[in-house]
Amino acid sequence: MHESPGSNGNLIATFRDAGTGEILWSVPGTRDTGRGAAGDIDPRYAGAEAWNISDGGEWNTVAGYLHTADGTLISNNIPAANFVTWWDGDLLREIGDHAWDGNTRNGVPTISKWDYENEQSVEIYRAEGTLTSNDTKGNVALQADLFGDWREEIVTRLDDSSALRIVTTIDLTAHRLRTLQSDPVYRLGVAWQNTGYNQPPHTSYFLGEGMATPPAPSITYVGSGVSTPELTKPVVTITSGGGEASTADPVVATGTASPGDTGWKEDKAVVYAELQNSAGAKVVGLSVPVTDGEWTATFDVSGFATGSYTIKVSASSKGMGNGSATAPLTLTSGREPGPATGVPGQGVLRNDNWDGDGEYVVTMNMWWGQNAWAIDLYEDGTLVQSTDLTDATPQAQSASFAISGKGNGSYVYTAVLSNQHGKKSTLPMTVNVTTANPGDSVLSHDNWDGDGSYKVTMNMWWGTNATSVKWYENGTLVSEQPLLANGRNAQSATLPVSGKWPGVYTYRAVLVNAQGETASAPLSVLVNRP
Repeated sequence: MHESPGSNGNLIATFRDAGTGEILWSVPGTRDTGRGAAGDIDPRYAGAEAWNISDGGEWNTVAGYLHTADGTLISNNIPAANFVTWWDGDLLREIGDHAWDGNTRNGVPTISKWDYENEQSVEIYRAEGTLTSNDTKGNVALQADLFGDWREEIVTRLDDSSALRIVTTIDLTAHRLRTLQSDPVYRLGVAWQNTGYNQPPHTSYFLGEGMATPPAPSITYVGSGVSTPELTKPVVTITSGGGEASTADPVVATGTASPGDTGWKEDKAVVYAELQNSAGAKVVGLSVPVTDGEWTATFDVSGFATGSYTIKVSASSKGMGNGSATAPLTLTSGREPGPATGVPGQGVLRNDNWDGDGEYVVTMNMWWGQNAWAIDLYEDGTLVQSTDLTDATPQAQSASFAISGKGNGSYVYTAVLSNQHGKKSTLPMTVNVTTANPGDSVLSHDNWDGDGSYKVTMNMWWGTNATSVKWYENGTLVSEQPLLANGRNAQSATLPVSGKWPGVYTYRAVLVNAQGETASAPLSVLVNRP
C-alpha cells in the first residue's frame, strides 16, 4: 500500500517480486491508500487473494479492489482490509476486524468469513466484553497459534483493561498440519505485532486451499509419542419433516441433538436448520433451541415454488457441516378448499392388466361421497404417483395412473384420497404380472441337404415382444440381433450359418427385453457332408 502515489507514478497498491522488487501488477490511483491485506479467502482461485480500499476511501470502506494472485480483478467489493486469521476448520483465512464505536472510539474484536459468492463478509465470532487497541486500526493485543492445532488464537484486553483474555476456536477440522509456530517466518510475524507495524503473521509456505504438504521443521516436540484422546463431535438427527408437503401449510421438522465432547457452538444449545433448493443453496435458515436433546424447526413455505428441496440441520451455522443431517422434501402447490364438508368418500381401485405384460392402468373410482382434492397412489407401500383432483362434491370422482416396465411378480396398490378435512385410503388391490418377459419362440432350419450351409429361424407367433435376440450354438453365444418391439405381434429373426463340418449342432434363441429373458427349446441340426 502506498501513502504518496504522486511520487511513484500514481500507484496506490503494488504486488512485487520479493527477490527483485519488480512490480508484477498494480492498482492505479492518486490518493493515500491506508488499508490492504492478503490471504486465501476464495477457493475458486489459486493461491492468496489481495485487496485494498478504494482510491482515497475511508479506512472501513467495503469498496475497493480484490485481486487474484496473478492480478486478475475479482470484485470491487472487499472484506475489511485489516487482519486475516486461520480460525475455522477449512484452509481459507478469515477476516479479523472490529465493530467500531465512533463515540467511544473503541471497537469489539470480530472474526468474519468472506462469502465469495455473494461478495460480503459474514460475522462468525464477536469477542464480547473485550476491546481492540490502536484506535481505528482496531487490532487485538496478539494473534498467534498459541495452543492446540494449527488454528490461531486471539489475545484481547477486557473492556475495563483489567486483564487479557485468550480466545480459541471450537470448530473441528479435517486438516492435520503442524503448529504454525514451527515455522520461523511465522514466529517472526508473531513478534512484529508488538515490536513493529501491526500486521497479521504469515507462514513461509502457502497455507490455503490446494496447498502442498509443507516441509518438516527441524525440531523435536516436547511430549512426543503421548496419545491424545479422540473427541466426539456434536450429533444431529432429523426424525420427521421430510417427504412431501404443501405450500399451503408450514413445514415442521423435528429431531434430536447432542453436543458430543466438543460442546455446542459458542456454548449455545441450538441447531441451525436450513431449507435448501435443488441446487443446494439456502432458501431460508433458522436457529432453533435444543431442549432435553430435542429440537423443532418450523418453515413458512407459503409462496415457495413447488419442487425438490432439502432440509439440513447442523450444530454449527458455518458451512452447515458440524454434525449435520439432511432429509429430502417435495413441495406441492397449496390447494383452495372445495365444497366438501367431510373426509373423502371410499374409493375403489381397478386395473386393465388383462394380458399380464407389466403395462397397465390403475384407476380409482369414488362413486359417491365427499370429494377429494388430491390422490396419492402407493405401490407396495411406496408413493409412486400423485395428482390433484377437482372437488365437485357430491359428484363422482375418478383418477387413472399409467404403470409401465413391471417385471413378472405381484404388486399391491392402495390409493389415499385427501382434502382439507382428512384422508381416506382405498382397499388394497393386487396386480399379477405374468407375461412381462418375452413370449415363447420356436426354432426351425432349412438344412435339408445336410451340407453345412443353412439358416436357423426364430418365430415368436404371439406374446410380449423382445427388443433383441441372442443366438447360442452348442452353448456358446455366437450372435446378437436387435428386434423391433411392436406390442404383442409376431416377431421373427434368422441366423445364417455356413462352413460347418459334419456333426450335430444345437441351437437356442434367447429373447430379451427390459423385464427379462425367454429361451427357446433347443433345435439340433445334422451336418453329414461338408
